[in-house]
Amino acid sequence: MPITGQIHPVYDAEGNPFFPQTVDGAVTVGDTTLAEKAQGWDAEKPEREAADAALGEQINARALKSGLPVSDIRTATVREGQSIAAGDVVSVQGGEAYRDIVAQDNVENVIVSSAVKATATCKLNEKYSITAMATSASLVAYLIDNATGKSVGNATVYTGAVTSVSIARLSDGHFVVQYLLSSGLGYEKACAVSGTAISIGSTQHGISASILSHCNLRLDSNSVSYNTRLSIYSSNNGGNYKLYLKIDTVTSLSITSNNIPSSLGGIQADCISATRLPDEGGNARVCICFSDAGDGNKGKAVIATISSNNMVTFGDTVTIVGAAASAIAKCCYSNGVIYYFNGVRICVLNESLNTLISEKIFTDTIVGRNEIIPLLNGAVTISSDAQSDSGAVFVRWNGATIKKGAPYKFYKTAANYISATAIANKLLIAYSDHNNSSYGTTTLLEADGDQIAGSFLRNSKDAIALEPGEAGQAIQVALSGNVELPGMAAGTRIDSPGVCAYCPLDGWLQVVPEWAQGYVTGEYVGDGTYGTDHPTVIDVGFRPAAVMIQPNDTQNIMRASFILIYGADYGTAGGSPGSSDSMLYLSWSDTGLSFYNPTNQINQLNQANLRYRYIAWR
Repeated sequence: MPITGQIHPVYDAEGNPFFPQTVDGAVTVGDTTLAEKAQGWDAEKPEREAADAALGEQINARALKSGLPVSDIRTATVREGQSIAAGDVVSVQGGEAYRDIVAQDNVENVIVSSAVKATATCKLNEKYSITAMATSASLVAYLIDNATGKSVGNATVYTGAVTSVSIARLSDGHFVVQYLLSSGLGYEKACAVSGTAISIGSTQHGISASILSHCNLRLDSNSVSYNTRLSIYSSNNGGNYKLYLKIDTVTSLSITSNNIPSSLGGIQADCISATRLPDEGGNARVCICFSDAGDGNKGKAVIATISSNNMVTFGDTVTIVGAAASAIAKCCYSNGVIYYFNGVRICVLNESLNTLISEKIFTDTIVGRNEIIPLLNGAVTISSDAQSDSGAVFVRWNGATIKKGAPYKFYKTAANYISATAIANKLLIAYSDHNNSSYGTTTLLEADGDQIAGSFLRNSKDAIALEPGEAGQAIQVALSGNVELPGMAAGTRIDSPGVCAYCPLDGWLQVVPEWAQGYVTGEYVGDGTYGTDHPTVIDVGFRPAAVMIQPNDTQNIMRASFILIYGADYGTAGGSPGSSDSMLYLSWSDTGLSFYNPTNQINQLNQANLRYRYIAWR
């Protein structure tokens, strides 16, 4: 049976629609579908490449007969300062290819109107994350909306002061909060989420006494149950510091220890962090990084291996940074390597803890706690100091060097007690805002390539890059037609304000230029103006038959969609239906639409700093 994929109507230069010839929705070449050809591919590489070339010629030949556009593939030079990946939408101008994106500022959300002394954050599910914030009076868990960064629910975990906190996600609706008191006593509670309500376990499960540092994480391993959790901590037992690893089972709102804590002696581990590594030989592995307070705060790491019967084996302890510039150490695993970050220096380690590179990338003055989290094919370091190179920075090991993006400062003066989690290509960051009375604050950032900002407006629209390239390199780009793009998975769609593409089967892409589509999409950000002298203009490059506008409103002021039909002089938005204050006065042109409302910015669909998305049909 052929692999099938949806084929959209194509339009010729005069705007007349036609459909590619298909069999059960699959593009055909002769009497054979591309899917059937792909399923039978077992030739050696030279033969396969020759057959691919012949197949491409057949596609173009068939395209000419059936009216499909012949593939328009061109060579362009990557613009200075740009980095392009295969599959990126690019603009092409003067023989140069570039990604036209515009960075937008981030929005800070006050979660706690009191000075915060510790935070911890984890993604719970696609819709929500959990942020725990500690003040001098209490430790509270907040349910954070992943779309806005705002709190939608909360529950008190502990009443009183805590000095540090850690969170482990167990499932889409369960997590564990671990916290340390000033006395050195460590405790933890199991928690659950239903809707926007957070339930906190009534039992305060003790960890140990005289704890110096701690962290906990889910042991999501093929050999271990999903509700198994690791607790890692350093404590003083009889005058001797040891690094401990304890395995627990979490059921509903209760925690049960599975083993006697395994220990590694002679280590005074401070600022502990840990990251899961891929299983090896059926055993789970964890890399534990820390600053050794008993050895000049040197940055160190060790790998612990956990068998299916909860036996723990520690490997050799390795010194990563011999002379500590900071007592803070964080680590994460991404794209086959371990990233170690101490607020000043970034180190890349392989899974045997061999250092591949160690590079100082920031100044020595660190004000607040730093963080590093895995994201896409690299990691994001997050730190705060008075220098211009602090903030959120995307870093990536390319096999030879560390590529570093420009820093994005998400705070005004300084951020302290930083924690963060990744949500697809976005970051949720929690911190104590030094600029605002140290209030507990969250913000959402977005990553695009090696750039980070509050969000991005993506304006690239001319072509699809068929290969990666750096500044000055020549790459092939497709403006239209059926093209080969290895690694592209069947069913993938690529959208932009202009060119769009669909992948009917693995490795092949159908590229449709803007003029051949039946619609365009876009967005704008309101500037707060309104009235006859300040109309809102939507320019789509053609006279639209209809336009639908959707405000991205999270304040419940206006969430409806508004449809405006060509030829109408009036539309309705907000206010009381039928009244003059809700009236939109419309003006159509050969390139789009403009409108105004005489009453206010909300009714004109132009509220300041609010994003509006639209779709315009031809």
